[in-house]
Amino acid sequence: LSRVLRHILHASGPMHWSRHFTETPFIPVKGRNGFELVSLRTAQRKPVFLSDAGDIGETILQRDGTVLLVIHQVKEVPAPVSERLRELEVRSLREAIKEPVSVEGIGHIITADKQALSGLHEIQSAQFRRTFRKRINELDIDSELLRQGWRERLGRVRKVLFAEVVKARYRFRGRFYELEVDAGFAPGTDTFWLKQGLGARWLYEAVARQLVFKPTARRIDLFALEHALQLEIADPSFGRPANPKASASDDDNTVEHPDELEYDNDEEHGLGEAEGGHSPFTPDPQRNKPKPGPISNESAERPRRPIVQPGSHGPGETGASRQTPDLEKRHIEELKREQYASHCQMCLCERSPQELAPTGSYIEWEEMRRKVVEAHHPDLVSAGGERHAGNLILLCKLHHDNYGRQLTRAGVTAALRDSPKRMSIRFGEGTQLNGCQVEFTISGTGETVKLFFTDHHAEYWLAQKTTPD
Repeated sequence: LSRVLRHILHASGPMHWSRHFTETPFIPVKGRNGFELVSLRTAQRKPVFLSDAGDIGETILQRDGTVLLVIHQVKEVPAPVSERLRELEVRSLREAIKEPVSVEGIGHIITADKQALSGLHEIQSAQFRRTFRKRINELDIDSELLRQGWRERLGRVRKVLFAEVVKARYRFRGRFYELEVDAGFAPGTDTFWLKQGLGARWLYEAVARQLVFKPTARRIDLFALEHALQLEIADPSFGRPANPKASASDDDNTVEHPDELEYDNDEEHGLGEAEGGHSPFTPDPQRNKPKPGPISNESAERPRRPIVQPGSHGPGETGASRQTPDLEKRHIEELKREQYASHCQMCLCERSPQELAPTGSYIEWEEMRRKVVEAHHPDLVSAGGERHAGNLILLCKLHHDNYGRQLTRAGVTAALRDSPKRMSIRFGEGTQLNGCQVEFTISGTGETVKLFFTDHHAEYWLAQKTTPD
């Protein structure tokens, strides 16, 4: 092994020839059946990984006979070969495993002290997040190591708890692995767990590893988060007051009533880096879980249609379609936030919420997902359709564009009344959404469409008139 590793480190070794002789074995690996050498082609095409994920690597080898882990260092060779093999695109086990699916503390549990929490609050502050790139630049850390969406990831943590034992559960190649860890944070939660006996420094390192830096970051890079707190950054392009005109209104978003957004005026405020974005926010994990209740049953009287002068609106627009009643705005918000957690009613019939909004995707959080889920009127407003939850369904843009004009309120109502099928949808741990699935055929195409309705939405829908006045 020592000779093999020295050969990989040699200037005229595999780094020089392996991309041309891809079938020549030179990478030392171990598996359930012992040691062997594999070629670069094998390492890139089969489950061969750098052993950089700690104890979980040995557990994987015991349970999965197809996985091979690279032997990247031995006592007789002073330097590891892992960085050389990364250059040859040998995959990292740490990157492949990704984040744990769940983390829990076991035994006696205590809340983190004020010192640890004060440090956490400081790195979550808007000022720190705006200047963090310049801080790590001062520490000679490559900003390319930062995870995508690291600001939002930092904002997820609301609590820090210490436990006697911390267990993390991972999913890798179709199997689940559970092991004890020093610290961990599970997607979709607000609690960061630490093993008792570890201080605030471990918290910084653990937060840096899981929330801020990519898995390719070295441990020395992770220490930058704590040291960055001690730096003072004097730069006029940071810390500018937010534009008071910027709006993060949630009164969105039917196709017929798009928001009008006001953007920052760079000439007025001066040019500079925009690390903080236009409207930085801290996601609320609770908004990913629906909390359905009765839909507000106020008068659904349609507002008067204002007199419209010819040519005063664009093609297809009318005064009624531009003026959104307060009741409709309120019902759109109730459907998105309370009834469906901003999920498409068609998509929910086909896949689970976890598949529809994967962890780490740009639609993981309800606050962002609501921007691509549209409230559609089966009976069009321009044709006199009602302006309340009895004529509103939530559709993603794909289903809205493909099916919106083919749906009718009468068709949906008949399916709700005649052939509803009970259906329950699981939203993470402990949250189950009950309702019904309806299926009906589009008369013009013969295509079958399925829609999921919560019990409260279905009840409100059926209580309203079936045809417009």
